[in-house]
Amino acid sequence: MKKLLALLFSLIMLTSCGQSTEIQYQAFAIGLGIDFKDNQYIVYMQYLDFSNVAQFEGDSINTKKPVWLAVGKGTTIHDALIEIYQAMQIQSNFEHLTLFIFTEDAIKYRLQNIIESLNSIYSMRINGWVYGTDGDIGTIFTAKMPFYYPHTDSQLNHPETIQQSVADIPPISAEEFIIAVEEKTKTLIMPKVVMNPKTINIDTSNMPVVQLDGGFFIKGYELQGEIDREPMVGFIKMNNDTKRTLTHVKYSDDETPVTAEIRNPKVKRSVIVKNGAPRYHLSVDISLILREHAQKKNQKQLHYLLRET
Repeated sequence: MKKLLALLFSLIMLTSCGQSTEIQYQAFAIGLGIDFKDNQYIVYMQYLDFSNVAQFEGDSINTKKPVWLAVGKGTTIHDALIEIYQAMQIQSNFEHLTLFIFTEDAIKYRLQNIIESLNSIYSMRINGWVYGTDGDIGTIFTAKMPFYYPHTDSQLNHPETIQQSVADIPPISAEEFIIAVEEKTKTLIMPKVVMNPKTINIDTSNMPVVQLDGGFFIKGYELQGEIDREPMVGFIKMNNDTKRTLTHVKYSDDETPVTAEIRNPKVKRSVIVKNGAPRYHLSVDISLILREHAQKKNQKQLHYLLRET
């Protein structure tokens, strides 16, 4: 009897191993984008190329690496994904999927359908970061990183790291996003992704890179509008997610502005009643470090100017 049980156990283990798929025979998705045009969903799947992560002896990290991108179309998201699965020829693995990008049209016309469809895919965890764009998702997913670092190290995949260096639109996680859109009275800001074709160069040639520029305002699955970064500078510098940012103040008209570093602002909102009418009261607590051109300045005057700024 013991020999029979041992034999059955061995057969079960062999069967389990036979049904599993080895790592090298899977396509690891790291980014998913969705557009909506002409009553069709266009699904973009960005896949991990291990040569873009693994470093072998004698390899240079500055070597240009490929980006694998699959694009499927269909009247439903599932149809578009099936088109991708059939073309990939190997199993798609969603365990490392940490980036979701939706176009303005997808947000405007099909956001609720998209969330419901993604939640219904049993093999996909809605985990990571969510962004919007009015650009081309294919261009965003295939844009190179400076020094050809892997896409898994990008600002989109690690926004909290960039926030430590310089403040930007607060990132929103997929979990936070799904909860927030269900609250019909709450307005959320989805960071907007754009291409910057000018700032980074390889020698004298421009290298277009991805960056954030403003955000989409969404309330209960409804797109309320979008705002570029410039009008949102005050919000970017003063919100509870900001870790570090710089501000400038004119001490006098003929001098270079004084630069101050703002750290960990704490914003408190409350409602007060004044003359019988309710009003919002905003309290901001910040730490300041004077950085440039603050020497030999009247500290009380400088403190006043910074408060007014």
